[in-house]
Amino acid sequence: MGPFLSKLVFLDFFHSNLHGSIPHELWKLKSLTELVLRENHFSGSIPASIGNLTNLFTLSLHQNKFSGLIPKEVGMLKCLIELKLSNNSFYGSIPSTFTNFTYLQHLQFGHNHLTGSFPENICIGGSLTYFGAMSNNLTGEIPSSLRDCKSLYRVRLEGNHLTGNISEAFGVYPNLSFIALSGKRFYGEISPKWSHCHNLQGLVIANNNITGKIPLELGHATQLHVLDLSSNHLIGEIPKELGKLTMMNRLLLSGNQFSGKIPSEISLLSKLEQHELASNNLSRPIPDDLGNAQIYGI
Repeated sequence: MGPFLSKLVFLDFFHSNLHGSIPHELWKLKSLTELVLRENHFSGSIPASIGNLTNLFTLSLHQNKFSGLIPKEVGMLKCLIELKLSNNSFYGSIPSTFTNFTYLQHLQFGHNHLTGSFPENICIGGSLTYFGAMSNNLTGEIPSSLRDCKSLYRVRLEGNHLTGNISEAFGVYPNLSFIALSGKRFYGEISPKWSHCHNLQGLVIANNNITGKIPLELGHATQLHVLDLSSNHLIGEIPKELGKLTMMNRLLLSGNQFSGKIPSEISLLSKLEQHELASNNLSRPIPDDLGNAQIYGI
């Protein structure tokens, strides 16, 4: 490795159609602050020597064919702001050293084969804005550090086997725009606290064991574009307060035990494009004015 490469601070091979393993010399470039290898065909495992790159702010390895365990030495990269490992074939547990990231804002390891639970202090720095762990085989409950992480903007946890009382597992997030929690194991009732996430545009809690009624307070979440509560065990009437959600374009409530009439206030949702109500105990009539929304049975 020549003197020029030893001082390299930025290396970007984004979408370069590269194949094979990473040359071991790369893990000796201790001056690197950004390493971007995403959207290629790199394969093989990530060696422990990745821990040498202690100046990294950005490590982007997603959309490749990497496999093996995520080495615990990644946790030595304490300056990381972005860590993107999604869309590979990593397996095993999330290293406990992931609790070392004081400055981390973007953590993405979805679409792998990871198992086990989240490290308790995975949001120890309190700076996470994007947390993506969807489509793995993760289990256990939501750690308290994530529940209390006020900086969260986008959260993707769907497609795992996570569990817990949904009314207690999540807090109030002032900046939250989107959260997806589909996955069959969450239980409890929908908390009125979601209405305090004033920037929330997407709330997806489909395919779980949620019970109780839709809280009337959800009508105060006026930025909602997508509300997906399908395939749960919700009861009662669909609250007329949902008619206040005038930004809504997808309202998915099928596969529950709702009863009564569809409130006429739903007709105020002029931007509604998809409205699924199938497999409930709703009675007719359907409101006359539902714009151009696609209605899927009652």
